[in-house]
Amino acid sequence: MNKTWLFAVLLFSLFIGQGWTILAQGDPNCPGAPLPRLTVDAQARVLPGDANNVRDTPSRSGARVGSIPGGAVFNVLAGPACADGLNWWQIEYAGLTGWTVEGSGADYWVEPFEANAPEPTRQPTATPTNPPPVRPVRNFQPPVDAINRIEVGGRVRVINDDPDSRTVTLTIRAEPGRGGASRAQAREGDLLAVTGGPAEVDGLRWWQVETASGTQGWVIEGLVNEDRLNVYERTLLALCPAQGERFAYQVDNYVVTNNADGSAACVLDRLTLPGWINFGRHSFGFDKHFLISPDGEYILYAEQLRQNESGFSTLYRLKQDGSERLALTGSTDVNWAAWSPDGTRIAIATGWQIGILNADGSSFFGLTRDPISRSWVAWLPDGQHVVYAESQRSEDQAGSFIEWQHVFYSIHVREGGRREIARTNLSVDNSIQLSPDGSRLAFTMNNYDNPAEPVWVVWVTDIETGERVLEREFGMGRFLWMPDSRALVYFTNEGLIEVVPINGDEGMTVARSGDAPLPYEWDVLRWETDRQLLISAAPLSPDDAGLWTVDVITGELERRP
Repeated sequence: MNKTWLFAVLLFSLFIGQGWTILAQGDPNCPGAPLPRLTVDAQARVLPGDANNVRDTPSRSGARVGSIPGGAVFNVLAGPACADGLNWWQIEYAGLTGWTVEGSGADYWVEPFEANAPEPTRQPTATPTNPPPVRPVRNFQPPVDAINRIEVGGRVRVINDDPDSRTVTLTIRAEPGRGGASRAQAREGDLLAVTGGPAEVDGLRWWQVETASGTQGWVIEGLVNEDRLNVYERTLLALCPAQGERFAYQVDNYVVTNNADGSAACVLDRLTLPGWINFGRHSFGFDKHFLISPDGEYILYAEQLRQNESGFSTLYRLKQDGSERLALTGSTDVNWAAWSPDGTRIAIATGWQIGILNADGSSFFGLTRDPISRSWVAWLPDGQHVVYAESQRSEDQAGSFIEWQHVFYSIHVREGGRREIARTNLSVDNSIQLSPDGSRLAFTMNNYDNPAEPVWVVWVTDIETGERVLEREFGMGRFLWMPDSRALVYFTNEGLIEVVPINGDEGMTVARSGDAPLPYEWDVLRWETDRQLLISAAPLSPDDAGLWTVDVITGELERRP
């Protein structure tokens, strides 16, 4: 063979091979990113240390679908794609497919991997003459002066403050710092004992911890999420040391608990969506965003699932000290929930069904089965019957729609045998309340025949006999039962308080007075006396945030420090 021709063939082959290598690597000119080193159809691994996020698209705005732990090997499928100043590679790892970042600036987060290849020898680096500035360590700024702080000797729960992430895995390292060797993984919900720290390394605060199995190491307290405008998100929650009777309410986007006198605040879980979505009073527990169990140990509340998943709401049980957060329901909307009198069971209204489940979420069974809209449920004092609301479509003989009927029933949770209590063709809103002694049901309705001046009416019905004991027109406003079950308290939008006895006696009307007007958005926490009500301002009233007391007899309103 002619050597000149052979040399040309070899040169051409080398050129073609180099051309394919360049095509496989894509455009290396991605501003802000290190030059790509990975190869399609080859393997790579995450450098020891933190896990690499995996997203559904090659962008920071892509939904996070999982992560690859430090040291793990994965398959490279395609890439790179330059976005946000980063080189993204499509990967496959343990059945997970998505896009991950190769590195940022001069730092690589992943590297090419060859099976059985020797570990690279790390050369010592000289101390730079002008070292980069130390990044300041961010602190969690609670919305109240909280007493649950991370301290040596205390306990913490691994939590997930990121609304775009379904779960969190926290690496326990041999030393504080991203370069510390991985010893174990702590998952969301795990309890850890704090044995040392803090140490500030790599712009993060680290705590020495010990797992339930005895593994010791260092974990981060929280981190800055660049995808969410540099919001600081916690990975550790200090348990609440307070004991005794507590109540829960919302401040900013956090669950906060207090002693009965308003002292000793603890900040527990972060709510992933704004309060008006999580706890709209027309979708869960009128004026009761948080339901305390009869023994005071647990908090019950509903919240939408994290973003990028579904619009369903989930019912959660949160322990008062923050040591447990348990999802009780899955892919279903929970419109209403109620503790049984003994706290062992929970009744829920899912919109289409009334169901009963144990307090730990087990043994769910549907109390109603036909597909009719249901939006409210409550237990009677005997713990064996519930009362619920149902919407029924009324049709003529030809099947044409006539009107909606709103019906209230009581039913035995084991034996069935429902019994009708009240029925109306007016529009029932979710201002529905059982009296404290369980003997009467009150609910408001409106008639939109004249949209310019809708008429609001309250009915009070005897549970046992079905007799209507009160019918009264109200202006648009809010009501609740007095503690003795003998009267309703009605708060008007004009700043008045009306007390309406059920027995027909003449009521009384007083004007609110005191430090300030009643906040526009507020939630009932408890009756402190037979006439004084403790309320909290909802998140939509940031200027009024805090606790208030209102005397429904004198109208006196006072802001509690």
